[in-house]
Amino acid sequence: MNKLRKWIILAIPGFLGFSLLYVIPFFESTYYSFLKDIFSKIFVWFENYKNVLSNEYFLLATRNTAVFLVVGCVSVIMISVMVSYFLMLYLKNSPVIKAVLLIPFLIPSSAVMAAWKVIFDPVYFSYKIPDTGMGVFLAQLPLLAIFVWKNCGLMIIIINTAMRRVPNDVMEASKLDGAGKIKNLTGIILPLIRPDLFFALVLTMMESLKIYKESFLFYNTDYPPEGAYFLQNYMNNHFQKLDYELLTTATVLFVIIAGAVITFFYGRERRLSENL
Repeated sequence: MNKLRKWIILAIPGFLGFSLLYVIPFFESTYYSFLKDIFSKIFVWFENYKNVLSNEYFLLATRNTAVFLVVGCVSVIMISVMVSYFLMLYLKNSPVIKAVLLIPFLIPSSAVMAAWKVIFDPVYFSYKIPDTGMGVFLAQLPLLAIFVWKNCGLMIIIINTAMRRVPNDVMEASKLDGAGKIKNLTGIILPLIRPDLFFALVLTMMESLKIYKESFLFYNTDYPPEGAYFLQNYMNNHFQKLDYELLTTATVLFVIIAGAVITFFYGRERRLSENL
């Protein structure tokens, strides 16, 4: 009982800080989303939600964000798994390698954006690619490259650390049974490190939602090409216009969608873990 009381006392400052910075502002935003505007305080109930859900730019931003999230996160996790397995097989667990892998994640985006603009010409991706078909999504290509380069190192460290925790006895037994390197990876290692993969996936998803900073630095505008117009652009533009009721409505919808996605993956991961 005394131990539980100590844990509660230690958790109180963190809980108060989390409530002050996140929980209370979110509920305040939810309240604003039901108002005509924050000055008149006239309730319009779900009118703002109807307007936002029927807005073509919100739908465009949601589609682009979903595409970027799926393509970017899958690319990062797949590359990280392959590189992590290579490091586990052929290289020792060196702190120097970890330090090198962390460099892209730690370097500020503004410090390397000039180099990325040499590789991908912002003018070409802004004006030369078509606004229809697959051309719409080509505007995301530079941002996807930056995202993968920036986040792969951290995910490699997380996944490689999990792989090295797999017991050697299990690996040796699989070799005796005739399993090759690919079979070891897909049939033994990945199922055993599934919780770590889930953590890496959620962390990658969170990082993908910060791509607005790289988008603004690369395209140097709040209104990038249609294919690179994300939910953060939509929210930021309404913030600049002082349309707080639409901004808070989009925020609440975004939190609901993101929470549903994370809950789905968490529930699926738990069911798979229970079946093992």
